Amino acid sequence: GFIRHYTWELAYGMRTLMRVTYGQPRLPKIHVLEAEFRGAAEAAFSGLGREGQEHLWSMAHTATQQSHGTILVIHGGAADEAVRLSSQGAPIDPIKLDADGLLSLSSIDGAILMDEHGACHAFGVILDGIAMTEANPARGARYNSALRYVRASEAPCVAVVVSEDGGVEVVAICDADSD
Repeated sequence: GFIRHYTWELAYGMRTLMRVTYGQPRLPKIHVLEAEFRGAAEAAFSGLGREGQEHLWSMAHTATQQSHGTILVIHGGAADEAVRLSSQGAPIDPIKLDADGLLSLSSIDGAILMDEHGACHAFGVILDGIAMTEANPARGARYNSALRYVRASEAPCVAVVVSEDGGVEVVAICDADSD
């Protein structure tokens, strides 16, 4: 059936088999690939330690369970970013989230901004960034916003983008010179 402008999907019962947006077919991914996320997080944030890596993976995996989609941004300068983006989101005193806390905050439209130690600094954040040729309307607003934000970041940054259709993408930059 037709979902919205230039978007339709093929489904069997309640299960989406394929979604086509702007003529680009995509199969839904159920879970973020753990190896892809762990590799990106390790490259971006060296020295996390096993416990830190486990917590970040737990948060990323939990984000994939948000039924309406979300963006989880792990940023090396999250405290400063929460202040900079305070007019575009809800900054909070840093708090280490558990799965229930992440699901609650991610139910609010906008991104969740946390540091590499897993402390949340803001939620409901509208991401900014510089327009780029790599942007693709077929990939959706969440993905393109995350891509622009991560690529414009001056600090290590990893974003997990969860689409409403169940697709999951990991967007990462290890340092500002990676553009």
